[in-house]
Amino acid sequence: MSGYLTVSNGSASTIIDTENKAFISGKASGFEYDTATGILTVTGNGLKLSGVGKNIMLYIKQSVSDITFENLTLTAGDMNGVKPDDFSSIGVGDGSGSADTYLMFVSSNSLKVNINGNVTLSKRNTATTENLLAIDQAHLDYDDVTPMSMEFIGGDSPNLT
Repeated sequence: MSGYLTVSNGSASTIIDTENKAFISGKASGFEYDTATGILTVTGNGLKLSGVGKNIMLYIKQSVSDITFENLTLTAGDMNGVKPDDFSSIGVGDGSGSADTYLMFVSSNSLKVNINGNVTLSKRNTATTENLLAIDQAHLDYDDVTPMSMEFIGGDSPNLT
């Protein structure tokens, strides 16, 4: 299975070789991919991810409320403890925010994940891997009752492991 991930924003697409951490083609906006670390940061609404992403961390920023996974396989990898640049500024500590720990890190207050086709999200199977995904609720304080919502919708064959 090759590691070619397609990121589409409705008007353009970008193809990324996630095994070799390199851009293949395209000019889609609404995301950043760090070729040194393998962290894919989603900054725009309505992006669609499809294909295969290996050795990757998906970081969904607070401004994002809608994303689509379509015929997608994402697998976390050994990322040597790297983490997104802004983790310290949003209060994510060194021990809990590395890309080795999670496949997905969601900072959004309300996120809808549309699942189309077969979707598999897999964490690393190691002693240091805690969970498949984490949801950061730094926008809340202890007295705040604002709900945080993450919803997975659809899917012919979703597989979250």
